[in-house]
Amino acid sequence: MKKQLTIKPLSKKTLKDAFKEFLLHCRVKNLADATLTFYEESYNRFTKFYDDDNLVKDITKQTVDYFILNLRNTELESSISFNTAINGVRVMLYYFMKMGYLEEFKIPSMKQDKKIKETYTEQEIKILLVKPDLNESEFVNFRDWTVINTLLATGMRVRTLINLKICDVDLKNQLLHYTTTKNRYHQIVPVSRTLVNVLKEYIDIRNAEEEEDWLFCSRYGDKLTNNAIQHSLIKYNNRRGVMRTGIHLWRHTFAKVWIINGKGDPFRLQQILGHADLSTVKEYMDLFLVDLQKDFDSVNPLELMQPKSNKGKYVNIKRGGK
Repeated sequence: MKKQLTIKPLSKKTLKDAFKEFLLHCRVKNLADATLTFYEESYNRFTKFYDDDNLVKDITKQTVDYFILNLRNTELESSISFNTAINGVRVMLYYFMKMGYLEEFKIPSMKQDKKIKETYTEQEIKILLVKPDLNESEFVNFRDWTVINTLLATGMRVRTLINLKICDVDLKNQLLHYTTTKNRYHQIVPVSRTLVNVLKEYIDIRNAEEEEDWLFCSRYGDKLTNNAIQHSLIKYNNRRGVMRTGIHLWRHTFAKVWIINGKGDPFRLQQILGHADLSTVKEYMDLFLVDLQKDFDSVNPLELMQPKSNKGKYVNIKRGGK
């Protein structure tokens, strides 16, 4: 006698137990610590709305919809976007669906207005790039000046910056080796002539004992934390009368200058910034459209092909007749 087919019941796991399993799954996949922290923050955000002693199987599309509505009325941290907050919960719940703990349903991204990416002005950059007097400056002040030169020249992320070591700097070949990146790929980027000179002088003054020592360190030679360098650069900017602050602003500034210069290849920009695809570069180009229109004729191929003597002249067209 053939066995009758039956519907497999959903697991009676609590959200708390299911999340522990999800975290274990993420650790087995060797996801970055920052990613694990992000998922934990997403879980904590969700459990403020849905108690973690409740069963996973009771989470429905309506539960998530109400969570999203609740999220809209909650002030998120400035460092996280609305869709980013939803995405962490989405990954977690999709894992539960895959494991059969939860009925499947879609969790779409929300439409949002694109915010203008803030950048430093040319005047602010000039002020911040004024070199400190080495006869009077403390090490930290000179280090921060070097950091600003490095950020403007490369557009690197703060996580990459604080994990650079002396051995990652190849001044002879004008290259920087990124060993810590967002996508966890080893990355090699070119270094400009000016930055080569800046880093050479800094490394001499840094006077590290080992090649494995941190490039940008504390006054005692210890590794910098994200918060430490952020706060130090805020003080650096404020002392010079620049109230606009933020390490990521240098990344936006790098991209903006690259784009509006008219000579920057978007594919090279994608590689230098370490983006997985061109979508973020396209976003930069859309946001900086007004700047792209400036001096457009000076880089326009058609305009560049025109003989100077012909510019502004018109051809007389004979009308009628053969």
